Amino acid sequence: MLQLKLHMVTIEDLVPEDHFLRKLDVALDLSFVYTSCRFTYATG
Repeated sequence: MLQLKLHMVTIEDLVPEDHFLRKLDVALDLSFVYTSCRFTYATG
């Protein structure tokens, strides 16, 4: 018998709260990157 189990994992679950990248995210505004690259992403 084949059993499949789905387990949802988010980035929030994987990156510890005290991780350097979380601190960097708060200190550094990278919104211009998303704006500059928005045409490369599919929109729904």
